[in-house]
Amino acid sequence: MTGQMNLPLFSRHRGTASRAKTRSLSPARLPVTRTAPVVTTLPATSVTATSATLNGTVNPVGQDTTYRFDYGTTTAYGQQTLAQSAGNGLLEAAALAPVTGLTPGAVYHYRVEASNASGTTLGLDQAFVA
Repeated sequence: MTGQMNLPLFSRHRGTASRAKTRSLSPARLPVTRTAPVVTTLPATSVTATSATLNGTVNPVGQDTTYRFDYGTTTAYGQQTLAQSAGNGLLEAAALAPVTGLTPGAVYHYRVEASNASGTTLGLDQAFVA
């Protein structure tokens, strides 16, 4: 929505209704619904026998947001990367984290997880073979 909206304001003066006045509201002043971050888990890259880069996207939806990856050899995960800032923008941004010390030939599951003041969102599970 662009431009401005004129909304009527009513006030009472000495017990009687006065004429309606209008006030302009720019889109920046409209109420904002706060929601948890939006996340997508993407395929791992740079996979070797002992390391990989976990990838995803995070949309902070306008709030300070952090993300991390849960990973492990089952969907119970068991390990997490360090939390990183995703900022407070309104568009999705790349999220990535290198992991090392993997067991050669093992299947690893992972997902991106992001949190802000409105909640935490877990991405869908992905897997790769180290």
